[in-house]
Amino acid sequence: MENEKLHFRYIMLYEFRKGVSVGITTKHIQDVYLDRAPALRIVKNWFGRFWKGDFNLDTISLALDDFPVLTTILFVP
Repeated sequence: MENEKLHFRYIMLYEFRKGVSVGITTKHIQDVYLDRAPALRIVKNWFGRFWKGDFNLDTISLALDDFPVLTTILFVP
């Protein structure tokens, strides 16, 4: 399952670089993967990262960016 999520991220990045919209990207993925495809909100979140210049496809950085206090607690010596 985690491997498939990574594949979806690569597809989203590819579509983003081509200039395809979030909605069309979601539809392209849903056309192929049906019920296993990510929701529109997930695609929007990833596109938001890409628009900010963050092309890291690792989920830990996404989770920590959303919680700056948690990041401080985890990484303060």
